[in-house]
Amino acid sequence: MTALENRKYSLISAIIEDTNEERVFEIERLYSKEPCVYSDDEFRAEVLRRWKDYKSGKIIGVPHEQIKRRIV
Repeated sequence: MTALENRKYSLISAIIEDTNEERVFEIERLYSKEPCVYSDDEFRAEVLRRWKDYKSGKIIGVPHEQIKRRIV
């Protein structure tokens, strides 16, 4: 087995044994051929969760001026 094959095997084994649902959904999203894997209700719930996280300070927003500096 090559080094790449060993890494793939280890990664796939870790994914199979993973019990963190959010992490599994993120991995699924990365490899999905569908443009959106969320239903309307799931999308709304995720937006509300992130908004609550932002309001409670768990998520820190990036100021508009900082974004403009990176683009220009």
